[in-house]
Amino acid sequence: MDGIKRDYGRKINFVYVDMDQPEGKQRARDEGVMGTPTFLLLDSAGERVDILQGVHSRATMERHLDALLNRQ
Repeated sequence: MDGIKRDYGRKINFVYVDMDQPEGKQRARDEGVMGTPTFLLLDSAGERVDILQGVHSRATMERHLDALLNRQ
C-alpha cells in the first residue's frame, strides 16, 4: 500500500483504521467490515462507492482508485 499511497496520495486521502482500538472496531461494525484487509472507497461526500476485501494486486487497486477519481 505504501507505493499506492505515494502515487495517489495527492489525489486521494488515505485513512487507516486500527481494528485493535475501540474506535476502529466500532467503525468496522458501522461499515459492515467482516475481515482484513478491507478497503472502503468513499467519494468526496463520504459515501461508499466501492469496497475491496482481501488481498489484491497493485493493478486491481489502481483500477478501482482510478474509477473513484473518474467519478469525482
